[in-house]
Amino acid sequence: MQREITIGGGGLSGLALGIALRHRDIPVLVLEAGTYPRHRVCGEFLCGIREKILTDLGIGDLLENAPVLTEAIWFRNGRRVIQHDLPIPGRGISRHRLDHELALRFRSLGGRLREQERLLPERWALPGTVLALGREPDPSSDLLGLKRHLRHLTLRAGLEMHCAPGGYIGLCPVEDGRVNASALFRLRPEIKGPREELQRQYLLACGFQELVERMDQASPDLDSCAAVSSVPQGRLPRRPGTGPQICRIGDRFGMIGPFTGNGMSMALESAALAAPALADYSRGALEWEQAVRTVERLQARQFSKRLILSAALHRSLFHPVALPLLTALGSSGLLPMRFLFRQLR
Repeated sequence: MQREITIGGGGLSGLALGIALRHRDIPVLVLEAGTYPRHRVCGEFLCGIREKILTDLGIGDLLENAPVLTEAIWFRNGRRVIQHDLPIPGRGISRHRLDHELALRFRSLGGRLREQERLLPERWALPGTVLALGREPDPSSDLLGLKRHLRHLTLRAGLEMHCAPGGYIGLCPVEDGRVNASALFRLRPEIKGPREELQRQYLLACGFQELVERMDQASPDLDSCAAVSSVPQGRLPRRPGTGPQICRIGDRFGMIGPFTGNGMSMALESAALAAPALADYSRGALEWEQAVRTVERLQARQFSKRLILSAALHRSLFHPVALPLLTALGSSGLLPMRFLFRQLR
């Protein structure tokens, strides 16, 4: 008799794990607080994950028609400072589309998915329970994430990044000719207004006038606007083997800086790493403590280096001295972009 795996959170890591387990004929229940489809604050840029992992998860076909991104441009205060080819091509796909497709795939494989139902904290440590609840809010953080989609916006590269001391924004194409504009800002309490206007106001406050003029010529999709507060600078995983026996994957295990463009890939990698041990637990081949330790160890080995580097670089993007230094190195060709890209993946 196989034991059911309960996954709290129906985002990328939770649904991908559920799909991987269903391919192994493991009974799975996913609890998702929201509904599908749904817009989320996310860069919507998938880059660095190996095709084999997507195949092993059974989801590679869901990305076949996603726009392919091969080049990136970085701007600081409206001035181009870095332009480079991506060492590994990326894909642009919205969470609105991808999460919905993953949910459909999971259900088609016989997985049980209950929407508008949360995994309560008193159940987190129960055997067979996996936390894929996304990032943990940081009450001390003053970072605000704002996202919207635009139509008829011409990009200067597959991926555009615009930086200023008060925040940064990334733009990339997603499906149906749309462009995702996802930004992270230092909170400015004096800026208020409807969610649809907040991103524009923050961009102007940070000095992105030229970018705002370009975006004003486009057509915003007001239904796509999303916001999230108390965004962590990045969260390192706790040391394996410590704390209660709670199985965490995805951003709940460790969150990489949003600027890296590696968050979506890590979510899927995390699911692929966790699936074998959790399947063994379900079949009785591993005790729960062994399964949790295995999942922790594999994720720590795979992600710790990139999480540490990301945390340092992410803080630099908001530092009044470090940001000009980084961009000066970039514009002079002294910043090892290919090396950093690979170290963050």
